[in-house]
Amino acid sequence: MTDAAKRRAERPIFPAAYAGFLPVFERLSDALVELLHGQLLQFERLSSSLDWQELAPQGEFEGLGGLTTRGEIAHIVQSELLLRTEAPLEFLRRLAEAETLFLEKQYADPGVRPVYRAIVSVGPGLLGHGRLVALAALFFMARIAAARDAEFHWCLLPREQGAVWFDALSVNTVKRFLRAASYREMNGDDVEAAQRAWEMLVPDAGGSGAQDYHDWTIGAGPFRAGDPGSALRFTLQPPVPGERRAMQVGVRRGGSERTRTTILLPDDRICVSALNDPFAPLKPSDLPRLATGPKPGLEGWEPLYFVTPRPDRKIVRMPEGVLVLAGEASWKSSRQWFIPLPEDVKLAGIVLEDRLLQIATHSARSGQDVMRYWAVQLADAQGNVASGLVRKVPSAHLFRNQRPWALPALNWGGSLEIYSTFGKAFVFAERGWGEDARFSPLDTAPKLLWSNGVYSIVRDKSDPSWVQALRHTKRRYDRFAIDREAFDADRLLDMIYAPIQRSLAYSVTPGVWTVPSRNAAAEAATFRLEPHETLLAAYGTPQQLTARIWSDARYGGKGTVCTMRYEGGTGPLRQAVIKLGPDALSVVKVQLGDDGVWAMAVDDSKAPAELLFYRGKLGRAGCQRFDLQALAGEAVRVELSGLHD
Repeated sequence: MTDAAKRRAERPIFPAAYAGFLPVFERLSDALVELLHGQLLQFERLSSSLDWQELAPQGEFEGLGGLTTRGEIAHIVQSELLLRTEAPLEFLRRLAEAETLFLEKQYADPGVRPVYRAIVSVGPGLLGHGRLVALAALFFMARIAAARDAEFHWCLLPREQGAVWFDALSVNTVKRFLRAASYREMNGDDVEAAQRAWEMLVPDAGGSGAQDYHDWTIGAGPFRAGDPGSALRFTLQPPVPGERRAMQVGVRRGGSERTRTTILLPDDRICVSALNDPFAPLKPSDLPRLATGPKPGLEGWEPLYFVTPRPDRKIVRMPEGVLVLAGEASWKSSRQWFIPLPEDVKLAGIVLEDRLLQIATHSARSGQDVMRYWAVQLADAQGNVASGLVRKVPSAHLFRNQRPWALPALNWGGSLEIYSTFGKAFVFAERGWGEDARFSPLDTAPKLLWSNGVYSIVRDKSDPSWVQALRHTKRRYDRFAIDREAFDADRLLDMIYAPIQRSLAYSVTPGVWTVPSRNAAAEAATFRLEPHETLLAAYGTPQQLTARIWSDARYGGKGTVCTMRYEGGTGPLRQAVIKLGPDALSVVKVQLGDDGVWAMAVDDSKAPAELLFYRGKLGRAGCQRFDLQALAGEAVRVELSGLHD
């Protein structure tokens, strides 16, 4: 074992309450970890100044279950009472050191989820030792919030550009904290501006249904009358020869000082080392596997990997075929069907309406191109092929440039329409009895620009100043006014349609997005994105615009799904919503749904491996995983008749 490995193995062990922060601690330098460990152990003495009711869960009491080290004496575990009789000194020791076990109260409804908001003053008092103590205080407050299953948000003031609210303590936010500085301490005006910024991120924050907020300020110097809510203040004590530096820390609650304690700092050499080198060097295995090239733009109109015909249905492209999922009870369970497709067969179109699956393919048999179509009724135990079409016609060139994992849309209202990889429409229809089906170009249909499998975007052929959103039944759903000179379909880099908000956004210039209006007289909104950001939805006006963004970790992003808001032409204000976590580097597609956020994770060969379902908000979403190979193995197999002929 190398010396560096030995030092990491000998790192101090943090209390169990800080287990959620271990991934951050692992990225910190040995000096900073040693300092934080000592600081947090001393900060734990301040927890007694917090009201017991503040740490207790809320909601309707349901019963007792589980064990905890905090509780009422009436709920003490019986084995602990036995110690009181047989070993009274040991009983008292366990009680004094919070080792006594109690039965934990269970609640049917957790009630309103509390929110802790900490504001840190980054003025001159945060220089040197003060910054280290403030960092430990942030981890301590986050630990208190986690103990109550509360959300934790914090910001740094004063800041000329306005407050930025963070929803977690991560390596990146710790970096922001260590770099933040100001020539003055924050004041009441700064705090009010930060609260206004919060209300913009959480529009109902000040309404009648407001959450249970606990506001704290953290900073150097004595208590001040303008401090909102609760405050944690620290003052560096004068040096004493031969003794460690000390910081006096006070806690104010409810307008009065609750407690005051002295926290000792380690040797100044450790403090200086922690500030100069706060992070441990990355091991080669820790370095992110970023893509080597730039993030590609729109390479085709077809959706990739999976589509969502409706909230409780998914169609997934697999290496050996197509997997259809039908979710039940908010996706707690599902039924599935698998349609095998040989490697030499290309998917030409697919659509699902309830349980009617319509699918078209292209293949080459005996030197001839063959187009096939099936209508399949999906039953619980089988798939019944209701009808089909076959036509031998030169068609290989129509799908030659089809991208891997494509799920082309198939429109069927009135007539069956199939689209080439260039967006050209072809009609596939029956002829007279005994004759081959008809497969021919449909010159009257507009070119397909983009599709998500349910909705497609086309240019209005009668008036090029408009684009239309069509459902797969070919019924017009929306119409958007565009600048016919600026909008060039051949230069289209990306496009997204949000059916819930009935809003379209497109990009013809790198990094610049346009949100057109359904009203020709209204002005279109524009905004910019970074190269590693992918737009998931955008809606609003130039005065008030909201965009949902995926920060793609494969191209240097943070691996999050964020909401970005512009108010009055200024911004953006960002709010993290979903963290993709360890899966971020393997996620290749993110899609917003009515029920949450869906993502596709691939394996090392870039083949679809797992479908990920995130539900929740503000960085605390739970992830439900769907193993695609396992689901395909359990699925009802639907063999398409004549596919191998």
